[in-house]
Amino acid sequence: AIGHDLRTPLASLRAAIEALEDGLAPDPDRYLQSMDRDVVALSSLVDDLFLLARLEEGSIAMERGPIDITELADEAIEVLTPVAATAEVRLELVADRRVVAVGGSEAVSRVLRNLIDNAIRFAPAGSAVTVEVRNEDGAAVRVLDHGPGFTPEFVDQAFERFSRDDPSRERSTGGSGLGLAIARGFIEALNGTIWAEPGPGGCVGFRLPVA
Repeated sequence: AIGHDLRTPLASLRAAIEALEDGLAPDPDRYLQSMDRDVVALSSLVDDLFLLARLEEGSIAMERGPIDITELADEAIEVLTPVAATAEVRLELVADRRVVAVGGSEAVSRVLRNLIDNAIRFAPAGSAVTVEVRNEDGAAVRVLDHGPGFTPEFVDQAFERFSRDDPSRERSTGGSGLGLAIARGFIEALNGTIWAEPGPGGCVGFRLPVA
């Protein structure tokens, strides 16, 4: 699985380097920009692998205290609004006024941004991604989009490392396959639960305990 995600950017880098060395690159600046994107993709993959390994071995110190999930969701939406605008997708927050859970603000913020970013990636242009935050048997969050969603057969595998509902997706369109595994690591470390629901429409949710 790691080899599959490394192969494409490494092959692209090798081809670009050879073209530059042989003087065959018609636009060297464009080749350098492409190489920079490949390096960023590789660095992101390596960072995700290290983070997931630390989560799985429990070596990340997790802060715990009262956090306002509604406020964190609003901040995540604000950060990702430019990304959504580029994809012609609207971001909406539907929330109870104050939803307070016991957790870590940094970890939960990362999970929220991860889930919203995934939803933007698969939401059709002109549609909306909705973040619901409720006081519901704990602090419950759902991120919803109007894309195809998960197939029923894939729901149980959605949070496994390197899993993709469509195996043909490359990293550029489908991500590394680590995002949901990392989200599960954070939520479970905070004594919460995380789940996905089958389509049509994407739905991933998590629940954290309250004080």
